[in-house]
Parts: sequence; C-alpha cells; structure tokens
Amino acid sequence: MVRQIYFCPLLALYMKIDKIVSITGKPGLYRVLAETPKQIIVESLEDRRKRFPVSSNFQISLLDKITIFTSDNSDLFLGQVFDLMEKSELPLPSVQDSPAGIREYFKATAPNHNEAKVFMSDLKKILKWFTILNQTGENEKV
Repeated sequence: MVRQIYFCPLLALYMKIDKIVSITGKPGLYRVLAETPKQIIVESLEDRRKRFPVSSNFQISLLDKITIFTSDNSDLFLGQVFDLMEKSELPLPSVQDSPAGIREYFKATAPNHNEAKVFMSDLKKILKWFTILNQTGENEKV
C-alpha cells in the first residue's frame, strides 16, 4: 500500500502562533498555558512571570484564526501577513509613523488586502503584534 503525503505550502509558511491570543481590554499578547471548561490560563509574552486565569467574560482571539479582508474575497490569515512582513525588504514602520506611510508599507507587503475594509487601527495592531512576536522570539516557523 502506497501512502500519499499531501503538502500544503501555505501551512509551511505560517509563524507558529496557534497558542498566542489577544485579550480584549488587556494590552499585549499572551500564550495559552492551560484550558479548563470555564477559563484559560495565560502567560504574558512580554513579562513571562505574569500568569493569570481568563474567564469567559473576556473576548479572546487566537491569532492563527484572525483573517484580513482581501480585495478578491479570499482568506488572508494573520500568519501569512506576518510571513510577508518578515520577508519584506522594506523597513518596518513604527505605530507612531504617519498613516500614509503605514498604508504604503501594507500596500507593498500585502497588496491584496482590502484598503476600504482594513482600518488604520487594524494595521497598527498588526504592527504592534508583529513587533511583540519578534522581540520575544515567538516568530519561529511551524
């Protein structure tokens, strides 16, 4: 019996962000350490000593499930955007840079994102998260 192995090139490109979450109302990113039916235990990526439970009262977003609106209505996952940013030869703009400069960076890096639906606050959040992942060494590949 011959086994066929299927390779999906998109999955090979993703950063390993499957256990990284954003919590509404809390700054930064967090790693999921444990899960229970009513809460999860998270650890701050920036301050590794800061661990705490998060109940279902908070909105929790897994980074690997976040998608960006595109002009052709396909899915552009956040991991793909991070990979495009990592491969880009353009200098990474700061969150404090002009909105026009940030928009130009994303036009060059992820040209198929929908400019009308992806707001500047979303782009700044992506930049902030990418910076946190790089500073904490969480930018390894799957």
